[in-house]
Amino acid sequence: MNEKFINIMVKILSEPEFISDIFRSANEYYFRYGGHAFSVLRRTDDNEFGRYSIYVYPKWKGTLEDLAVASSVESEDFPMAAYHQSQFKGADAYDYFAAVYQLMENRQLGLDDVFDDILRR
Repeated sequence: MNEKFINIMVKILSEPEFISDIFRSANEYYFRYGGHAFSVLRRTDDNEFGRYSIYVYPKWKGTLEDLAVASSVESEDFPMAAYHQSQFKGADAYDYFAAVYQLMENRQLGLDDVFDDILRR
């Protein structure tokens, strides 16, 4: 399953046009990719999970704002899958987590539009 998830991160990074929404809550970005809900979390300190985690919410159909609230309440029956940076070996796989976080941060800030505007001048 880890290899498949690496391919998912590569797909998100190589085809960002399928990102449709982004919502930030503290140090976590909630987003939709191809209509599916995800979030990427950056911790302030590296711990047993690593600095980054990506969560998949396969059954979530509501807003990302509501997802941020719902996922912050600890519940064992909340349908999600967690992928932690520490589960992956190898520099490339490890770096993909940070790259996905950076992509969401840049997209949420609108940096692509700013840079495109500057480059058109």
